[in-house]
Amino acid sequence: MIYDMTPADNVLYFPNNVDVRICPKNGMSTLKEALRRTYNDSSQYGIEKRVKFVKQYSDQFDMPFRKGSYRIAIRRDPIDRFKSACEFIQSNYAYYIQHGKELPKISNEVDGVIDELENGTVKNNHFYTQTWYMGHPDDYDMVYHIDEMDKLLTFLQQACNIERDITKLHENKTTMKLYNDAISPVHMVKLRNFYLKDFNNGWCKQEDSFSF
Repeated sequence: MIYDMTPADNVLYFPNNVDVRICPKNGMSTLKEALRRTYNDSSQYGIEKRVKFVKQYSDQFDMPFRKGSYRIAIRRDPIDRFKSACEFIQSNYAYYIQHGKELPKISNEVDGVIDELENGTVKNNHFYTQTWYMGHPDDYDMVYHIDEMDKLLTFLQQACNIERDITKLHENKTTMKLYNDAISPVHMVKLRNFYLKDFNNGWCKQEDSFSF
């Protein structure tokens, strides 16, 4: 089974018309858990469920958002996000295969993964750009950096009148133990080129930006 999230279904509908756009490795698991607690819902907010809600509630002229909604996105340094994606794939490969899901087999070295992405032998939605998933930061009323997840959760708690506490949900589960080797200068240039749109469009902190 292939679970490729697309820009057509990557939104979570919170109460009071607050729409949060989600993206792999940008606090997505935390936000899904926040929504489950918001509605006391034990089920997963997977693709099928999100697609159903988008068809039912979104503005047909501005999908996947609801009409007049307050729109939020989360940004992350592209290089940090890339390493987190490597860690996730490597750590969860066996589990996914056992449960009939799909994850690619990737190199144990970060430079090796970059080579695999460049020659096209590895393709996975965890490596897609934030620009592809979420467009441009200017499309949103508020953009939080992933380091500000606690602030976002506090905002949602108050703005959406959520009864259960969601403010302490976030924790960084990525250990980076498997991919703590340095990226060579040559491979860093390649990696930055992969995510050039994200850097140029502002899907990172100002201090994370760079110039060629």
